[in-house]
Amino acid sequence: MARGAQAARRAGSACFLGCLLFLSPFSSAGGTLDGRAGMELEYLGESYYGEQFLSAEDLGLPLGASRLVADTTRFHDDSWLPGARLDLTWRTGSEWASPLEIRSSTAGNAERFSQDLDLHMRSADDAGRWRLDAHGGFREESRTLVGHGDWNARLGATREQFLGHGLTATLRGSWERSRLRGDTTSYLYDYDRARMRVGLRPRGWPSSWEGYVEGSVKTVPGAQPGAYREMRAGGSWTPRDDGRSSLDLEVRGRDYERDGEVGRDVVEGDVAGRFRLHESNASSWNLETTLALCDYRGEDELYFDSGELTATVQWEHETGSWTVSVGPAARFLQDLGGKDRGYRQWTGRGSGRRFVGAGGLGEVDLELGFRDYQAEESEVIEISSLSSSLVRSDYWLVDAFASWMQPVGGNMSVDLLASFSWEFHGQGSERIGVGFVTVTLTRKF
Repeated sequence: MARGAQAARRAGSACFLGCLLFLSPFSSAGGTLDGRAGMELEYLGESYYGEQFLSAEDLGLPLGASRLVADTTRFHDDSWLPGARLDLTWRTGSEWASPLEIRSSTAGNAERFSQDLDLHMRSADDAGRWRLDAHGGFREESRTLVGHGDWNARLGATREQFLGHGLTATLRGSWERSRLRGDTTSYLYDYDRARMRVGLRPRGWPSSWEGYVEGSVKTVPGAQPGAYREMRAGGSWTPRDDGRSSLDLEVRGRDYERDGEVGRDVVEGDVAGRFRLHESNASSWNLETTLALCDYRGEDELYFDSGELTATVQWEHETGSWTVSVGPAARFLQDLGGKDRGYRQWTGRGSGRRFVGAGGLGEVDLELGFRDYQAEESEVIEISSLSSSLVRSDYWLVDAFASWMQPVGGNMSVDLLASFSWEFHGQGSERIGVGFVTVTLTRKF
């Protein structure tokens, strides 16, 4: 009976949104209301493979006996979910300089209903600018591995203060509360988090830079694990205002109240750079590289000290409405804890972005490559109440992403968003595949 009532409510919502396809924008002296309403079709697909181990106790053997492989299990979830969506925006002033803006997003299908509401307020004076942000949302799900739904609330305030010598100081504070219903691992979602950030950047200088310090405190209700304190400090530098080259640096440290139950106390640091190597006519060569170091207080098979270096070289070409980039990428992870848990990865990346008539935009990204581990290993590990398979075996990888937004006349548009990721391991039981596709037909009003 409850399922029937729930289905009836969702069918009524879909009919209501279908009627909204014929609405028109509404404006008054106090503000403007516009939005998008329509139907969407969502595909979710997951495939996980893994060998099922039986312990000595399960088999009635003496303690200490070797585990035996019973069979190969496979988790597969494949579903198409039709649903409805309604996005509303009410603002005062223009779209790009609105002192007050309220956004509502409502979406529902046979298994999920979500509602989000955002409020943004802006003001300015001779000494600087204010911005206030608020968010509230909830999600209800009938089929999930982690719970029946959750709700989330966030509040944030930002002050930009103009200083002398062309400098601007930024002070931002925020608070967030999240709660999950009906879940045995609720510490992943049940928390309160407060953040404070102080930054400094120039205005009107020939080069652009920013420095910042940020502190966070996360608490959880009851005796659940997951509470921590975190500090971040870093900066970025762009030598020219065209943004073609940049350098970013960040150092962060996290200290858990109960170390080891969810995460590990850690100190991390990384340096990332983007450089324009050569430019001629409509083409250019770019280099992106990142060096990251990670130092844990206490190691295990999941958390271990490491250094990671990534480098990507891309040839980019613009012609007419097309922008195309291709090139190789490499990633190296080195285990600094004295064991061979690192890997080397080589891939080729390509992307294309095109502006089409009537304001349409399409983008496609594809990455193909191979990951080679220093030492292959597959075993079962325990994380709190969860049991998972830790797999380190060589594999071929394929990552694909596509998005397309195409107006079709009469304020109607079709949006496509798709993402797929596959790992092809030498052992068939270790293969992984995850993907989703969303197709939405909406009308602006």
